[in-house]
Amino acid sequence: MTVQGNEQHERETVKRKLDEELNAVNFRAHDNVLRRTHPASLRARLSALWNREVEIPLRPAGIAFGAAALGLALILPYAARPPRDVQTTAPQRQMIEAGGSFYWKDLYEKAVSEHDR
Repeated sequence: MTVQGNEQHERETVKRKLDEELNAVNFRAHDNVLRRTHPASLRARLSALWNREVEIPLRPAGIAFGAAALGLALILPYAARPPRDVQTTAPQRQMIEAGGSFYWKDLYEKAVSEHDR
């Protein structure tokens, strides 16, 4: 026999032996497998989609996370600071009573001066 014929004979022998050993094993979930792999209804399709495993490559995800963290680390210190030219403390204002109502003195004087014109 040739080498190729000998390999073919070995394969047939192994296949026959495997078939004999697995003769008692029967697969009975054909319908279940077909239903899960080829869903017919919209609900079954959504269920199959929801049940799918999600694979996220680590290198691109790590690079994106690192870039976002670096961006936040660079931007947040400047965003948290108040602008330099704006006064942080309000000037002291005085309340006055006129005609039974209370007004800020500077606004009252401005309104009176505009009314007198």
